[in-house]
Amino acid sequence: MVGSSSTERGLFATICLMVGLAVLGIAAVSVFNVLFDLNLALGTRGASATALPSDWASVAMLAAAGALIVGLTFFGGAVARALAGSKGLGMRVLVVVGALALLVLGGIGLQRLALTSTYGSMFVYYCTDEGDIQDVRDELEAGVTPEELDRCISRTAQWNRHDLLPEIVAAGGNFEQASVEEKFRRCVLSGDVSVQYVKAAVDLGATPSTCPNADDLIDTIVRRANSDQDPEVAEKVALLRRAGWSSEG
Repeated sequence: MVGSSSTERGLFATICLMVGLAVLGIAAVSVFNVLFDLNLALGTRGASATALPSDWASVAMLAAAGALIVGLTFFGGAVARALAGSKGLGMRVLVVVGALALLVLGGIGLQRLALTSTYGSMFVYYCTDEGDIQDVRDELEAGVTPEELDRCISRTAQWNRHDLLPEIVAAGGNFEQASVEEKFRRCVLSGDVSVQYVKAAVDLGATPSTCPNADDLIDTIVRRANSDQDPEVAEKVALLRRAGWSSEG
């Protein structure tokens, strides 16, 4: 019975290891797919093909998943051997606690990797609804790039984080989106932002000359609004007129 159980564990670990290595292999091929825009896909006869990742964030996540599977396979084997060689309940408890601590630390590391791959940096992540002012301050003190500041401003507009704008602008951020390719630049106020966000942005220097591609901002906001939003739209229009926008496009 003991030999059978050990064999089953060995077979399971081998399967997991093969899966992890296969995922890492796909991630390696995906690197060339992204570099050379090959549009590669995986498929078998009679089944639709699955496209390989075509951006670096997806490749990073795939590689992380493969590394996690391989790492957990070896980690599980090491823990099992440590438990088998432990003498006494105290030593076994110590092995289990140590293993759990390592798993928690590894999970935190993978979470940060996933967030960094998705948002570009933890600073930009904190500019969503998940961060607070102290998180943003800590990241600003550590140092951020102009590109991160631009992405952060965009995220604050997406999540209506008007409370973060003073800190970001004081650190050198602005509404010009200069690091974004010109054809993709847009004024962050053209999104579905709140009155409070518009007010904060205007107070901090948002104008027709500092917010790109927004000459018709007032017309866009009015045209997009529903009738039950009239009071809110009126407040936004008043704030934008104060900052120099007109409804003449």
